Amino acid sequence: MAAFREAVRIDPADYKSHFDLGLNLLSTGQTASAIPELETAIRIHPDYARAYRTLGLALVAGGDREAANAAYRHAIQIAPRDPIAHEYLGNSLAAAGNISAAIEEEQQAVRLAPADAHAYVYLSEALFADHQYERAANEAQEAVAVDPRNARAHSILGKNLFILHRWDQAVNECLSAERLDRNLVSPHINLALIYFAREDWDHALVENQALVQLQPSDARAHARFGALLARAGDQKAAAAECGQAMAMAPHDPSVLNSEGYVLLMSGQKALAVKQWKAVLQRGDSGAVTEARKYLTQYQSDQTL
Repeated sequence: MAAFREAVRIDPADYKSHFDLGLNLLSTGQTASAIPELETAIRIHPDYARAYRTLGLALVAGGDREAANAAYRHAIQIAPRDPIAHEYLGNSLAAAGNISAAIEEEQQAVRLAPADAHAYVYLSEALFADHQYERAANEAQEAVAVDPRNARAHSILGKNLFILHRWDQAVNECLSAERLDRNLVSPHINLALIYFAREDWDHALVENQALVQLQPSDARAHARFGALLARAGDQKAAAAECGQAMAMAPHDPSVLNSEGYVLLMSGQKALAVKQWKAVLQRGDSGAVTEARKYLTQYQSDQTL
């Protein structure tokens, strides 16, 4: 970092020196310091598209998505055939819930860079968010074809295949993703969901343990792991995992469902039923469905 600062000191009018310093500050997590350096690079060289799209990344990291989108659009205005700027804008729009606009940007990125696996991955993710699972799977398959070693491509393909009930193919894709990148979280999440759906508890336990290790602050991962430990008969470890989950997210419906199951397995049926009833009052559709399933199974005389 010292060399980049020295370059700016020697020639403060050099836009590239400010850009390089800003980029390196951003890459080391120093977002607040990166933004003014990137803005200075733009003031000196207003037609530097890469500075605008990098500024967009910094603004997203700093929590100003609206300003980030404006920066991405300015980059596209300067360099309309830059696929990366379209990718970044599409990702930001998707994160803000503007899925249709995100899909348009990611489609443009694919048209501009048909040999870029990342463009297909981003388009697949946007289509998934729009519930277009067949199209999303096709785009993910294109990403895998372009770059067979792209772990995210295999993972998003597996996720879509799971939704489409092609479970064996989904497992194979997610396992490929795990082999390619042991630190990527998404294939573990996908496999955990698949194994849950298939009631393959042993494999589900392994995947949820990996998730807890990769994401120790994920309350739902701890809660699911706790429920699986309870199913396996380790009530002490199960209570510890769910205790962590409840401490992190005491009102999360998915956590309450898992906590209820752990309570049930430890002989506290009344408390378990209380947790599941709480989910019926404030859970999302998936959590409510799960709570109803528990109540129907373990309290058959309950009118739901």
